[in-house]
Amino acid sequence: MARKHYVAADLKTVAQKIEYEVDMLVGLAQEWRELARGSLPESACRPLNSVPSPMCASTLGPSNGIRLFQETTGRATRSPILHNAILEAFLLHFRCLAEFLLEKEDSGGAVRSFHFFPDNPHNWTDNLRDENLPRVEKQVDDWRHEASKHLAHLSAERVAHKHQWPVEEMEQKLLFRLSAFVKALPDERNAWFEPVLSHLP
Repeated sequence: MARKHYVAADLKTVAQKIEYEVDMLVGLAQEWRELARGSLPESACRPLNSVPSPMCASTLGPSNGIRLFQETTGRATRSPILHNAILEAFLLHFRCLAEFLLEKEDSGGAVRSFHFFPDNPHNWTDNLRDENLPRVEKQVDDWRHEASKHLAHLSAERVAHKHQWPVEEMEQKLLFRLSAFVKALPDERNAWFEPVLSHLP
């Protein structure tokens, strides 16, 4: 089956969506780091109608926490719902970007990275020449599948499995893979991703 072809205007719009996904990925990873250090982000501690937020560390007593956060960080938490919401939002954006970067086939009308290389959609990664890339791709793809199972399926495996999410490593390796994609683009299309360059290695 022939691959779907997208006009430049459509792909430029997708590039803008990628900017949003990257901003969310990086921002959520930063929020996670703040929370994992034991303090809530400043925004969560701003007074609401002059009443301190109930999620502020200074207003909360001890809590047993929720297993997801504890398994990932090895720490208890004073705001388990917020911690888990941030982690699962991070996983959602991670999965979206990983699918964009790694999927090799058309699926349900979704735009993939290979659509940006209409003249060489099958083998464009051959020109990247980075010995670390296959290993990074394998790790990112493994995390993508784990995130998909965790977010979308209430399976026995999910219930039994203790998830360890190395958020910072996941962020770094996904951005490394995204950087390889952006560098491989023709100059005109590379410019569409200029807003995300500050996040890339």
